[in-house]
Amino acid sequence: MQHDEPVPDTVAEAFPWVHSLPAEDAREFAAELAEALRTTTSIAPHLQLITEWRHTAEVHADPELARDLDQTG
Repeated sequence: MQHDEPVPDTVAEAFPWVHSLPAEDAREFAAELAEALRTTTSIAPHLQLITEWRHTAEVHADPELARDLDQTG
């Protein structure tokens, strides 16, 4: 996946929280998920990746958390 491509609809449909991510982060999540699915058959790494990105989306969706993140970055 190239960086200028939109997030595939299937990713956004399967993980609605992806819309809370900045566009570049959403594309990165999709690329990382695709790579993980190609390279390992174990479910644990996939679940870990999805969980970490979902938590990132939760931060972006909460204005107070996002503001705190911007101030510490």
